[in-house]
Amino acid sequence: MTQPLIRFMNDLYVVHGAFSFTEEEYGQIAEDLDLFSITAQVYHMLKEKGRLGELPLFLQDHLKRKAEATLFQNLLLKTETDRLLRLFEEAGLQVLLMKGIYFSERYYGGFGVRGTTDIDLLIQPENLSAAAAIVETLGFERFDESDASHHVVYTREGAAGRLPITVEIHWGLVEFRTADIDYDLFWSQSLPLQNYVHIRRMNDSDTFYSICLHGSQHRMNSIRYFLDVVHLLQNADVESVKKGVVQRAAREYTVKRMKTVLAAVDYLFPGLPVIVPVRPSIPPFWSYSLIRNVQQGHKGSRNALYILLYHLTQVYDRSAHTGAWFCNFLFPYVHPALLGLDGVRSASRWKHFKSVYAERWKRLTRHVKMKKYV
Repeated sequence: MTQPLIRFMNDLYVVHGAFSFTEEEYGQIAEDLDLFSITAQVYHMLKEKGRLGELPLFLQDHLKRKAEATLFQNLLLKTETDRLLRLFEEAGLQVLLMKGIYFSERYYGGFGVRGTTDIDLLIQPENLSAAAAIVETLGFERFDESDASHHVVYTREGAAGRLPITVEIHWGLVEFRTADIDYDLFWSQSLPLQNYVHIRRMNDSDTFYSICLHGSQHRMNSIRYFLDVVHLLQNADVESVKKGVVQRAAREYTVKRMKTVLAAVDYLFPGLPVIVPVRPSIPPFWSYSLIRNVQQGHKGSRNALYILLYHLTQVYDRSAHTGAWFCNFLFPYVHPALLGLDGVRSASRWKHFKSVYAERWKRLTRHVKMKKYV
């Protein structure tokens, strides 16, 4: 039987049918909206469609409180984002915005609608050291446990009662050598953000493309990724997006990623405009309960099997790209741009390997201990 949240989201976004749930199911919906951090989005969509009054009062109150908290949180994040962007602008350093506050403002109708604690930026690799230095001036510290080959993460703890903020500086959208993405095209098709020269945003087609790649990168392990795709499909020129995305995916060997994401979205949300014609399906071993467990921090062996099968069957268009992913997993690739953040190149490479394997061992032993006492 379809999960209450999925039925609810279809009634809201696609079918526009009457809500018909038990009190227990409404409670489950509220819990899952919070779990997947989409409560504020749903609240604003209900208000926009004039359907908030169809819900029981306890759920209306819950949604309103969460939406107000998200607005306050995003207001703080907007302040930090603008401070950071002004520093990049003053330094004359080009930055391409990904998701975040301005994504919410452009596609959801306001900066407080889509909750987030991340500031995601795409830069050119040769600018990483300069970008990192700017981020560090605002008190952010490098998160050494990341083993990604396409971005580096900085964090800063929030003041009392406030969530920590994360800045992700990307020089790529996917793991190194697992696709042939033309990043120059992102830059050439981008547009300057209002009141800025060096701060840029993606056009609609590139935004949709990057959102699908982002969902694939995270193995569609949250309803949040599904909802972003659904929302963009309903608020973009589908024919224009289709033309840009289909042609680009074929050139850049990301067809399997796109088909996986869009087939999974169509499986949960039938009736949406179809971008890539493909039989609706979900990746092997994907299930609603699995992604709930992931969001709750309970991953386990089933999730590990899902990750392995997902990468082996659902992501890479060429065997060489599958091999690159496997090699990156065994021997994490350290991008030259990342090495430039440290003083001694050889020392930083071994330091990077050591921190990655130490973190993996920590996660493995933690999982074994948890299994022992279950």
